[in-house]
Amino acid sequence: MTPKAGEPVDKQRLTQVGRAMKELGVQMIAGYSPQARGRSERSFGTWQGRLSQELRLAEITTLEAANKFLRACASDTSRSSMETSL
Repeated sequence: MTPKAGEPVDKQRLTQVGRAMKELGVQMIAGYSPQARGRSERSFGTWQGRLSQELRLAEITTLEAANKFLRACASDTSRSSMETSL
């Protein structure tokens, strides 16, 4: 269950994304403001809609290759958002 804006995140009751992140060993940083939640929801929607297609197009079939691909994507995304804010 996702709490309402301003309420603390219950780390014992994970969402699907929270469970996946825990399984992958990724630390979740909660966003409490409506703006932060909106940005993360848009980002998750983009990844959810495109990730499997991108992995298939890149012929990625192993976890190691997928992690390398995601690191490169995250780096590119950070770089482009920094350029946009300049």
